[in-house]
Amino acid sequence: MAIYAFFWSASLLSGLAIRHRLTTNLFLIAVFLFIGLRLDTGFDWPVYKAIFEDFQGEFSLAKIAIYSQLYGQEPGFLLFMGVTSQYFPNYEFFQALVTIALLWSTVFLCRVLGVKKVALVIAIALTYLMWGVGFSTLRQSMAISFFNFGLVFFLRKQAVWGGLLFATAILFQLSSLVYIAAFVASRYLWRTKKPPSLLAYVLVVGGAAFAAPLALRTISAISSFAATKLEFYLAILEQAGGLQLGLNDIAFLLLFAGAALLASRSMVRPGSETLYSNEIRRLIMVLSAIGAASTFLSVLRDRVSYELFILISICVMLPGVRFRWLFVTFFVAFGVINTVIYTFGFPSRLAFSPYQNVIVSYLLEIPNTGPDRSANFVQTLRDMEAR
Repeated sequence: MAIYAFFWSASLLSGLAIRHRLTTNLFLIAVFLFIGLRLDTGFDWPVYKAIFEDFQGEFSLAKIAIYSQLYGQEPGFLLFMGVTSQYFPNYEFFQALVTIALLWSTVFLCRVLGVKKVALVIAIALTYLMWGVGFSTLRQSMAISFFNFGLVFFLRKQAVWGGLLFATAILFQLSSLVYIAAFVASRYLWRTKKPPSLLAYVLVVGGAAFAAPLALRTISAISSFAATKLEFYLAILEQAGGLQLGLNDIAFLLLFAGAALLASRSMVRPGSETLYSNEIRRLIMVLSAIGAASTFLSVLRDRVSYELFILISICVMLPGVRFRWLFVTFFVAFGVINTVIYTFGFPSRLAFSPYQNVIVSYLLEIPNTGPDRSANFVQTLRDMEAR
């Protein structure tokens, strides 16, 4: 696991030191090489790789329908994978493309908001997102990417393109509906040009807690695909022991409270706010409220936290933020501690160690341990469930 600790440390130190466009681009290339060119590392790659290779043999709309029903994967993602399988020689190229999309969308959003320390934004975000989003959840990564691109177009008042990109995000991961709902709410709950207040956050948490169950049931009634997914997530919740508030849940509640505080009016120096930055603060406020309200449905909470953490990492580097480095320390600490707890309190480390890279493994002719690593991880999970 030492290589991951080294990467986290090096990225944070680099993020603090980097100030120019050239060094920022070199940093992004390094991140891409480490994350985008991983070799069979993470949780979900065996399923995605098998589908990709099957599409290479024969690609059709019928297969998209079959895999969508079999694995509960969104048709937009499967179509994208199927099309790229006809042009890319192997799965690793597709995986790299997903990483490029996630990095590009984050950098694009940073540039539009006027954030100069882009490398530090990426470094902060990766303390929490590197394993869950960067290494594993390809559908979620693409949905986040499309949402962030759409957000940029909405900020620029190009609603048609923004709406199309939001719709595309849904076709890649249904949970992006939550991001879109949060964005719509953030635009209509506050008509003022000032950042939101903490009182507004408390009210939105209450509203989200009331509206979330109704919204989930409504969506499930409209879409059988969504209903199947909700039943699956509720089954996971029941297996975990139902509604229980553990230390990890408390940590997430602190994260959402910290995000709301960062976005609030009291943490912004008067005169430093802009129309764009206030829109991001309002969105953070609503997403953190939804996250807090979905504490007991951890799958939904985690999906919310993925996009929220990217926005937090950007917001903390906006001009005029009070106690900036205290917030940076808090969010980095949450990301690192959460990853350490998840790694050593759960056998997830088996899916990541030893780390392998496409280029290094090819040049040094190192055998791929991915299949054995994944099989060991799955067997360990089965043994835990059987106890």
